[in-house]
Amino acid sequence: MGRIYFISLIFFVFLSCSSASQLSQTKWECKISENCLNYIAFENDSSVNLYSCEVDETVFGRYFMRNDTVFIYTKEGQYDDEFEEDSRHRHESYSFCLLLRDDEMYSPAVPEMKYLKTNK
Repeated sequence: MGRIYFISLIFFVFLSCSSASQLSQTKWECKISENCLNYIAFENDSSVNLYSCEVDETVFGRYFMRNDTVFIYTKEGQYDDEFEEDSRHRHESYSFCLLLRDDEMYSPAVPEMKYLKTNK
């Protein structure tokens, strides 16, 4: 639990120095299959929503930018309130990064899985 707080602290320190405003109010989509579309919606200069069509759930988090890299920290899932605090069904927070290139974003770990910028 202490590790999550440490990561959160580091995240918010960098957040104050970010240039995330260029992502504010934008939406990015990744086609998983013919009828399945994941998306990332940057709500403002620090809040982000991530939708997964595979599990039909939105996860809420925070983000910041450093140069061409977007760092995302997920906080909670849309169904978390339906489960007990210690339930394995609640969202487990995690962090990851995406590289931003013009109108596409992708993970260095899975570069073929691209998120394309759309009109919100």
